Amino acid sequence: MVKNVGKIIISRQNRVLEYYVFGNEKTGFGIRIIQRGTVNAEAEYENVSSSEARAMALARTLATGTVCPGHLCNILDDGGF
Repeated sequence: MVKNVGKIIISRQNRVLEYYVFGNEKTGFGIRIIQRGTVNAEAEYENVSSSEARAMALARTLATGTVCPGHLCNILDDGGF
């Protein structure tokens, strides 16, 4: 299962950030961020939660803060997820 949580367009920097939740109840849910534009990048963090709702809420929070792929692991590691 992969669900798109949201898309942030940063026109001044010519890039788009897309946030996804992936996984299932058996293996857990993770978060993926894809950056498209002048520089393309992607990052994912597996097994953020066994709850799809919690993973979706966390992905929405990351989108609200405009978290880029290069910062995903640091933020989730520091947050103790």
